[in-house]
Amino acid sequence: MSEQMRGGIQIPKYIPQFDGLRGIAILAVLFAHLTYLNSIRFANIFQYGRTGVDLFFVLSGFLITGILLDTKALPGYFKNFYARRALRIWPLYYGILFLFFVFFPLIFPEHTLSTDRHTWPYYVSYTQNLFYHFNPSVPLTPTWSLAVEEQYYMLWAPVVFLCGRKSLRNILLGMIVFSFCFRVVSSYRGAPLDFVHNFTLCRLEPLAAGGLAALWLRSDKCTPAKWARGGMMAVTIGLAGVAIALVDWGSESTIYSYPFLAAAFAGVLALSLMANPANTFVGRALTQGWLVYIGRISYGVYLIHVPIFMGVGVAARRIWGKPYYSGPRQLLIIFAAFAGVFLFASISWFCFERPILRLKEYFRSGKPTLESAGVK
Repeated sequence: MSEQMRGGIQIPKYIPQFDGLRGIAILAVLFAHLTYLNSIRFANIFQYGRTGVDLFFVLSGFLITGILLDTKALPGYFKNFYARRALRIWPLYYGILFLFFVFFPLIFPEHTLSTDRHTWPYYVSYTQNLFYHFNPSVPLTPTWSLAVEEQYYMLWAPVVFLCGRKSLRNILLGMIVFSFCFRVVSSYRGAPLDFVHNFTLCRLEPLAAGGLAALWLRSDKCTPAKWARGGMMAVTIGLAGVAIALVDWGSESTIYSYPFLAAAFAGVLALSLMANPANTFVGRALTQGWLVYIGRISYGVYLIHVPIFMGVGVAARRIWGKPYYSGPRQLLIIFAAFAGVFLFASISWFCFERPILRLKEYFRSGKPTLESAGVK
């Protein structure tokens, strides 16, 4: 396993701790979305698990910005970046779209999992989070975050290529301030909740926070001690800000807490990077085999979990004939839903995603970059 020096920090090319973080993030999202089963009475206690998406954004911002910084002076910068990203994201994404816009409507025209065919242009073009005059497909609800990332990196790659370090730092800081203000103003002017929480310009803070971490890691002034201290400060400030937002704004706290969540997760990322899997508790915890595996297949889990949850909910109602069940039956439903999700995601990873990812070898810059098997 090759290693690289970043800011005086020795870092392996593959960072298993990041897949561990992805595993935690996707499990949080799964529990937050138990409501899609329509029969789990205690599902609301996991509602804040949706912040797992912010952790995904921070990780993606860190890894992708780092790749762009490491390869900007090399031939094939744009071709390699966009080709490798397309190979990771597009095959499974468009395969899922085919299922819901072509296969299911033809085979099961009245089925719950079928969707309005007229909305397909938004999903195909990754613009489903930009327009609110159509009814989004419920099974494809999580894809809004993929749209945010794709729109962001289409523009971010040229920005990194054209700008120096100081300009990039100022742009990233400006994005955090702008996104916060834009979201707050939009909310006060009566914008729909979907707009406030899913529109790209409202969700830039975690992507920018990850980018700032990648920029700082590559600074000559970054040392292991400063990196660790900065991580602790970010976690402390982030958690304090989230706590204040919860106390002061209650149900509206998410409107104000996103920049603090971004800071906290950026700090978690920084500390996990320093957590040696061989001799630290955090490092060993994040690199447990089962957790790393979940992080590795997290893309498939994220794309398919809502339709599988909905399908399990429909099956439960057909078997037991009522929408609310006893505790043991609810646990059985959750087990069946999770098993279905992980089974599908595992098949997708081994039979579909991983073979396609081997094609990335044709689009290498020739320079080592920080990577994670779970990067989207």
